[in-house]
Amino acid sequence: MLFPWLCLDPSFLVGGCYFCIVEVREVDWRVVLPLRWEVLRPGRPVEAAYFAGDAAPTTLHLAAFAGGEVVGVASFYEEVFPWEGIRGYAYRLRGMATAPAYQCRAGIGTRLLRAAWPLLQARGVEVVWCYARIAAVPFYTISKDTAS
Repeated sequence: MLFPWLCLDPSFLVGGCYFCIVEVREVDWRVVLPLRWEVLRPGRPVEAAYFAGDAAPTTLHLAAFAGGEVVGVASFYEEVFPWEGIRGYAYRLRGMATAPAYQCRAGIGTRLLRAAWPLLQARGVEVVWCYARIAAVPFYTISKDTAS
């Protein structure tokens, strides 16, 4: 499934252009691995960026492309919510990464989350959860509120 967006933020300059066309697509785990490694596991062996469940048929991997380049990735794994009080068929978000040139300005992470939700709902998912850095919690809260 393809989710195209056109971002026209004049304060955002990438590759000499004031805009970028971003497409979010479901991909094989091998597509997400290089960016995940670069952003989340720098200086470590590439194997450190491979997570248990990456090759599972139930796992959902999404990549955001700008000009044919992978600029963002997110992976969702079938995994029970670890604390009491919240029930339902759950998936865990792991390995979300955005290329450094696109971080915090292009909305790549938001686009990945917005593309993921309908795909996860179609699988019967009721709860999406993740572990996040304290500094990232506002991003996930805002994304949750806008992911209709």
